[in-house]
Amino acid sequence: MIYTLIMSIIANAITFREEFALKSRQLKTIDIMTNTYTLQSQSLSCERGDRLLFSDINFSLKSSEGLHIVGANGSGKTSLLRILAGLAEPESGVISYQGKDIKSSRQAYAANFCFVGHAAGVNKQLSPRENCQFMMQARGKKLTIQSIDKALEQVELLGFEEEMAGTLSAGQQRRIALAQLLLSDTPLWLLDEPYTALDRLGIEILDTIFTEHLNKQGLLIFASHQDSALDSYAGVKKIHLQK
Repeated sequence: MIYTLIMSIIANAITFREEFALKSRQLKTIDIMTNTYTLQSQSLSCERGDRLLFSDINFSLKSSEGLHIVGANGSGKTSLLRILAGLAEPESGVISYQGKDIKSSRQAYAANFCFVGHAAGVNKQLSPRENCQFMMQARGKKLTIQSIDKALEQVELLGFEEEMAGTLSAGQQRRIALAQLLLSDTPLWLLDEPYTALDRLGIEILDTIFTEHLNKQGLLIFASHQDSALDSYAGVKKIHLQK
C-alpha cells in the first residue's frame, strides 16, 4: 500500500511538471505574439552646414510596419537614418520608441535595433562566421556555431563560412551584414541602401528576410534611391526626401 501511495505521488508530480511546462511554453508563445513595438517621429528637421536637408518629418510605425525613405543622393536619407539610430542629433524634433523619447533611454533603445550602414562593415580579415561571432559578442550575445551557420544559410553563404571575407565579392560581403541582422534578434531594423552590390538572387533573399521580419511583428526602416518590392507590402509607408 505504501509503495502504491509513493508511485501515485510520483505520477502526480510528473503530470503537474508536464502541465506546468506546457503552460509555461504557451505563455511564452503568447508573450512573443502579443509584443507590440512602436516608433514615432515628430517634426524632425536636419541641417548640414547652412543648408536645410529636410524638415517636418512625421511618421508613426507599429509592429509589422515599415518605412521606405526615398530620395536622390544628397537628399538626407543617411542623415535621417543616423538621427533615427541616435547617432546624430536633429536640428529639431523628437523620436519616441515605445512611447519614450530615445534621448531619455539611449541604452535601452540601442539594444532594440540593429543598424546596417551603406558599407557592409565587415572585417575582411575574418570569415563570415567569425564576423558574425564578433558582432554578436559586441552586442553581448553568445551564439552557437549552429545558429550562426543557419543565418549564413539563409543568405546563401553556407559553404563560404570559413573563407576570409576579403576574398568574397561585394555582394557576398553585404550578405554577411544581412546574416548579422538576422542574428541580432532585434525588433527594429535600420538599413542604409541595403540593395547595394546585391545581384537579383541577393535582392530576392533580402526582400524575403524583410517580409519575414515584418510578419514576426518587427519594425523596418530602410533608405534607398530605388523602388523596392516591399513598397507593395501593406504595412510599408514611403517618405520622399527632396534635394
